[in-house]
Formats: sequence, C-alpha cells, structure tokens
Amino acid sequence: MRMERVPLESSRPVIGLAAVRIALSTIAVAAAGVAVISGEDEAKPVLVFLGAVALPWSIFTLVLAQRAPRISMSPFLAVGDLVVLATSEALLPAIYGPVRSITLLLIVAHAYFQGAGMGTLIAAVGVTMLVPIAALSDGPHEGGRLVI
Repeated sequence: MRMERVPLESSRPVIGLAAVRIALSTIAVAAAGVAVISGEDEAKPVLVFLGAVALPWSIFTLVLAQRAPRISMSPFLAVGDLVVLATSEALLPAIYGPVRSITLLLIVAHAYFQGAGMGTLIAAVGVTMLVPIAALSDGPHEGGRLVI
C-alpha cells in the first residue's frame, strides 16, 4: 500500500498552521512571563529564549507561509519546530507535558502536509531529540510517577 501526501488545493492550511505556531508561542511567552513575575526564577532563561527565538521563528513561518506556501511545507521547518521545543524543555524541564503535547500536534500536522513517510521520519527526529533531554534532566516532577 502506497501512502501519499494529501493534496492541498490552497495555502490556507499552511497559513493556519503558522498562525497556530504564533498563538502557541504567544501563550508560552505569557505563561513564562507570569511564572517569572510570580518568583519562579528558573523560568527566566526559557522566557528569554521564547521571546528571542520561538516567537520570531513563529512569525517567520507565517510570513513564509503567506509568501511561499510550498517552501513553508519543507521538512526543515519541522526540524526548526523540534529544535525550538527541545531547547525550551532543556532550559526548563518542568514544561515536559506541554512540550510533548505541542510536539505531537506539530508532528501530525507536518505528516499531513508532507506524507506518511516524511511524517514518520520527522517523528523519529523528534523522539531522538526529546527523549535524551528528558532522560538527562532531573525531570519535571517529584515522586515516582509522571502521568500525562
């Protein structure tokens, strides 16, 4: 059975994904800002990273989606998404849960745009990037179990 990418008749889905990236980045910056204001000093590095890298990355992907939709479906953008998420988690392991949820969303979206084969490869890259970070960090939780 040969699985092919679902054809896209317009650039609206690609622009929609870019808009979702901006919304998620904006929410993440706001959440990190609230954490810092609340006295959570360990959130400062991730706040700086999100404001300096993740939000501009999201804006870049929206501009690219509007101007060159085909290029914005490149697997390189998926890798960029994964790098942003992995770096965020490395800076603040407590965001393990949200990072995993957003990673799953973006892997599924990229698989939709690029086909099952490329989606599987992107998922493998995501696992390769995120699992070692989780294994090497002290983890986001106290106690014996992490349930998400």
